Amino acid sequence: MQLDDLENFILFTTSKKLGSKTPIYCLRAQKAKFDRVKEEFVNNNDGKGLDEWKLQQLSYWKTQRQEGDRLLKYFDSVAASRSGELQALKLERKEQIHERLRALGWDNRYLDCPGNSEHFKKQWSSLVEVAKPLTERIWTNLLPKLTRLLEENRGQVEIYEQEQRQYEWQRKVEELLGEFTRVSNPYQSIIDTLELEGTLVCMEGTSVNPTKLLPSIFPKCEVILKWNFLTSLYEEENSLERVEGLFNERRETITQKLLEWRTQVENQLIEQYTSSSPHLTKSPLNITLTIKGSTDTTKNLSDNTRFLLRADTVFIGPYCTTQDTHFPKISGLINTPSFSPGLEWASNMLERYTRDVTAAIIAEALLKELNMPDVAFIELISMSKAFVCGRCSRRPHMDWSALIVHYRIRDVRADIRMNQDRNPIVIRNIHSLYTDITSRPLVRTFSSEEADHAKSFNPVVQCLLCPRADRFSDYRFDSREEMRWHMVEVHETTEPVEGLHFAKNDEKTPFSWDSEWQIKWDEYYDARVENEGTEA
Repeated sequence: MQLDDLENFILFTTSKKLGSKTPIYCLRAQKAKFDRVKEEFVNNNDGKGLDEWKLQQLSYWKTQRQEGDRLLKYFDSVAASRSGELQALKLERKEQIHERLRALGWDNRYLDCPGNSEHFKKQWSSLVEVAKPLTERIWTNLLPKLTRLLEENRGQVEIYEQEQRQYEWQRKVEELLGEFTRVSNPYQSIIDTLELEGTLVCMEGTSVNPTKLLPSIFPKCEVILKWNFLTSLYEEENSLERVEGLFNERRETITQKLLEWRTQVENQLIEQYTSSSPHLTKSPLNITLTIKGSTDTTKNLSDNTRFLLRADTVFIGPYCTTQDTHFPKISGLINTPSFSPGLEWASNMLERYTRDVTAAIIAEALLKELNMPDVAFIELISMSKAFVCGRCSRRPHMDWSALIVHYRIRDVRADIRMNQDRNPIVIRNIHSLYTDITSRPLVRTFSSEEADHAKSFNPVVQCLLCPRADRFSDYRFDSREEMRWHMVEVHETTEPVEGLHFAKNDEKTPFSWDSEWQIKWDEYYDARVENEGTEA
């Protein structure tokens, strides 16, 4: 600290030190004395004495501050101790008052009810939670006021307790409904046949229990609130045991009502599905549904249910995405039993689900290739990443939904003929469902050999033509045989030339030396045309 800054430590009581959040105070007499002594040193031209005096003052103020800090710490401890004493006194008074009120017949539920109004709590606190001893005189004056408050609040307490009991009954009915839907899942036979219970399968990148992939549909709160045979279970005064007994007595009614609701939902979905594709309304629906190649597991399901569970019955919802949607995983149909309204759900949400024409056509074609035309969607999902695109060179393994997306993106690509005026570059879409230019299958199941191939994929050559059409998904190959197949079926080239049609994988692709490659391309095909003309 510089001696010249000494004055900054003593300010008038009305000023504030710059940069400080709180003012620093001193007595005016101290400030006057300080100024007078300093002026004497200056008048006597005693600079050495002034410096020594300033050092003495600094030492004095340092000691004064340390003593002040200790004093402040003491004051804080006394205040904290006093605060603790006051709280203890309040608690003692409260306990004494409660004890006397209980002796007069008031139960604890009236004294400490969580449902008390804020008005009651405020008045009660002002009378009870006071840091004063409870003398007989104070008690005599206090009792009438407390009694009046308790009497006025008695009805509020009873209403709160009735609401709490009803809440417990409601939770009990929801619990019973949840268990009921689990044990009465109409699709349980499918899960049992696939031996999926308790196992995990991969869907959309997440491992889930298969029972969550094929849950029983259940109505939302707005629907079951209209079912009086359920709501009366918690609206009437009953014990929890009696609530469970009444629920069991009404199981048949619950089963019938849920069946009616499911039938209504399925009818609506099928109506929307078929009306969005006119040709479906002109012929009977395919209601065959197989599990492991047999219809035995699904023969007891309704016709509508079997149709909706087919893998080629694909919906598209209000939010158009590339992800296929299958029954029963449709927004608004899978709900936890609850009588408490949650997030608002548009009442017409179900009406927005129609046939996903593209995904359905792709699914039909792929299933035909797999010789599984009537399989249930859940069986394909249970197979996880067991599928391979037969038209790709790299052949990555995919789950069913990913395979549908794979073909949805590639099937719509048109064949391309670039440089049509001179020497065209042909790029044919071999992923088209209707192409006859390749004998390769659309899809295969993933073999152990292909699993090893996918893991050890090490490209050695690359196509130089596909990148010109921004097709980079499948232009590298781990063998020259794969590359030659690609050249024939995609580019109509039976004699590919290195450096023109393909290159080693570590070489640069043509978009980095386009003009040089274009000249080379034209020279090669111009020469071929000239040779063919000469031979003719």
